[in-house]
Parts: sequence; C-alpha cells; structure tokens
Amino acid sequence: MGNFEILDTAGWNVDKELPGYDYHFTDDMIKIPSNFACGIKTRYDGINYTSKYHRKPMVTLVITTWKGQCVEAVHYNGRFDIRFPEMESDDKEGYTIGCSSIPIFHNDRIVLTQIITEFDVKRYPHNYRYFRIGQRHPGFPGVKSLTIYAEEVFKKIFDEGWTLKIEKRF
Repeated sequence: MGNFEILDTAGWNVDKELPGYDYHFTDDMIKIPSNFACGIKTRYDGINYTSKYHRKPMVTLVITTWKGQCVEAVHYNGRFDIRFPEMESDDKEGYTIGCSSIPIFHNDRIVLTQIITEFDVKRYPHNYRYFRIGQRHPGFPGVKSLTIYAEEVFKKIFDEGWTLKIEKRF
C-alpha cells in the first residue's frame, strides 16, 4: 500500500464508522445526511483526492433467504447496502480509488433485525431453540413484513436525499 494521508475531514468524524445493525441507531441520533462523507480530502501516493457523489445517494435493501436451499429455513433476511461517495482524483475527473482505510468508509452495510415474539417461538420452536423472547434476530417471516420494517427504518435513519432501492436475491 502506498503513502496515504487525510488532508481535510470536511467536518466529518472520519474515525467513526456507521453501526452495523439497525438497533444501534437510536431515536436521538441525527439522520445520515445525503452528503454523507462528502468533501473529505486525501492524498495517496502524491495525488490529491476528494470524496464526492456522481450519482444520487442510494441505499439498497437486499433481501435474501435460505428457503428452498436448507430444510429448516423459514425466514427472509434483509440488509441495507449503502453507496458511499467516490474518492476521485482532483486532477483527473473519473479517476477514483478505494478509501476503505478511513474508518468512516469501513461499514457500508446495516443488518435489519426483528424482536422475537412468543408467536415466533411457538410457530418455529426448532428455529428459535437457542433464542429468547425479546431477543433480536435477523430473520423475518415474510418479504412483506421485512419490506415494511425496512421502509420504516430507512425513514428513521436516512434523510430525504437518499433513494431506497429494493433487490430480491432469491
């Protein structure tokens, strides 16, 4: 890896990464702005770069399942994949580098979870044998319930400048 340095944080706390689970976002936290991490200036191997969006900020709800692939699978899983700004060369438009060495860019996924209810445990006792009522679990009983929950969480943690795209991978 070459020489890398941060020249200007643009006011962002570059040492803090986004939480990896929905329940880490509390009501008193500010929403993630659509200009998230924009304007950070870096130098890599003598070339200056600035983080910026060339496309509208997007969050993709990725829905997956093990149903049909695993005998005991009964759930759908969801996560938000966040499109971060690109670190583009100040001298060559369109020339970008990865910026995963900066903590603010480490985590681009937020896993969605639901609280296990007594109904869940009674309906699928085998699947919840290692869990307790009230505990968080990444599995949802259906695509509709997952999508409704995801849309609520999206509105809670992202400001109005973000776009939500839904992608079913099953």
